[in-house]
Amino acid sequence: MTFIDKGTNELAYKIIGCAYNVHRALGPGLLENTCEACLCYELNRLNIKYERQKELPVLYENTRIDCGYRIDILIENKIIIELKNGRTIPPYPHSPDHNLYETEQNPFRTVD
Repeated sequence: MTFIDKGTNELAYKIIGCAYNVHRALGPGLLENTCEACLCYELNRLNIKYERQKELPVLYENTRIDCGYRIDILIENKIIIELKNGRTIPPYPHSPDHNLYETEQNPFRTVD
């Protein structure tokens, strides 16, 4: 079991609130980039630091290889947000995206 510190847990709670606000205002089924832009707007309102479309290289035989993977939103270098519209949510943990989350080895893996 991975221990998640109180600060990260509180940050996750704020992020979930932001995602809920976006979903409540826009509803389901919109393009991911629309939801991403609106979620980032909410994060800005709360002064939460984030990076959009952050490159995620693969480590292969001690070599970093850029394979085109991108994290939708990386929040404070702690929490990965991978946005999916309602019709394309993969069945975690048996999805191809599962390996992407494990590659980053982040203790907090959040799928919105």
